Amino acid sequence: MKDEALRAWLDGFSEMHESKSAGMLVELFASNAVFHVSPFQAPLSGLESLMRYFDDILGIRREGHFNSETIYVDGRAGWAHWTSSFTREGTDEPVRQEGIMKVLLDEAAKCTELRQWWHALEPVQADLMRDFDA
Repeated sequence: MKDEALRAWLDGFSEMHESKSAGMLVELFASNAVFHVSPFQAPLSGLESLMRYFDDILGIRREGHFNSETIYVDGRAGWAHWTSSFTREGTDEPVRQEGIMKVLLDEAAKCTELRQWWHALEPVQADLMRDFDA
């Protein structure tokens, strides 16, 4: 994988988040893709499962932003640091997420495996958000 291939994939992933269009997954993921949402959840397998997951999470977000920065690219694997912010539907409280992802791309630059390690600051953690912004 080249840096440019990972950057293009990350840009597409960001666009999917910000446009709230889970339909873009077809362009980003292979049909047999595996997605490890977190180390503590069973992985999602197949494009249909991924589409249901992203339809659910993107459908409840407003004013979403997703940014990423390439950390390292080696062979088929690329690593990136990412941040996400949004408000949940029905609330005015911000949610912030930050994490690391490992992306495996095939020859067509579609993701075959995505692993994430992340943390979120939720509305009930307002004091923490204030402390982090200080």
